Amino acid sequence: MTLFSYAFTLFLKKPLNVVTILGTMLMFKTEDNGSVAGDAETRSIGSLCHYTVGIFFSAMYFWLIKENYINNSSVSAMAFGTGAGILAVTTWMLFIALHPRPPRLPLNLYLVSIFLGHVVFGISMYGTYTLLARYTLVN
Repeated sequence: MTLFSYAFTLFLKKPLNVVTILGTMLMFKTEDNGSVAGDAETRSIGSLCHYTVGIFFSAMYFWLIKENYINNSSVSAMAFGTGAGILAVTTWMLFIALHPRPPRLPLNLYLVSIFLGHVVFGISMYGTYTLLARYTLVN
């Protein structure tokens, strides 16, 4: 998801990097011109929070498989990623709406990138679980 965010940002040349945006909003560091902060502290806080949520969702995916709620398949992984994407888009919409000074973003494009990034995240969970299961590190 994070790598996808970086690639999407570079490809489109738009401020779509979730780590920087998250850090800016959490630390209330939106620049006077509406841009995101780029300092190391802001990126570190954004990364820490983003990876913490990612670890939680990874653990949830593994738990759902272990408890036989889903199986590890590309379809289940895409459904998981889609659900996570819908939740993420909803959360971001609320966060931006409630924040006293959110950065200026191409909001629709940002939300699309958030959604697509989570579908990619779901697919990567499928690949990760498949590799770990092959070497009997899970199951």
